[in-house]
Amino acid sequence: MRRNGKLEPKTKVTRNAPLNFKATKKEKEQIVKAAHRAGMSQSDYMRTACLQERIVVIPEGREILKTMQEVRNLLRPLEENPAVKTIELQLSQITTKLHSCFTRH
Repeated sequence: MRRNGKLEPKTKVTRNAPLNFKATKKEKEQIVKAAHRAGMSQSDYMRTACLQERIVVIPEGREILKTMQEVRNLLRPLEENPAVKTIELQLSQITTKLHSCFTRH
């Protein structure tokens, strides 16, 4: 995440409390497939599904986000130009919003 145009370091979370539950084979297959479609690990998928409202999969979302990040990377060498700096900041804000939409579940 950026704050005042600077990247903030991510905080590392240690997850060391195991959580197990029983499911039918069919339920397990559904969970595995759903996690794969969402581009998430099964653990991330289950935490998100249990702790947040919903998981929305936008198939093109990751490609859109990747393209936006590539555009930002192309603009970085030109950041000294005020117009480019403004565009890069706007792209950064849009990318952050898109990323939160694609990963907020």
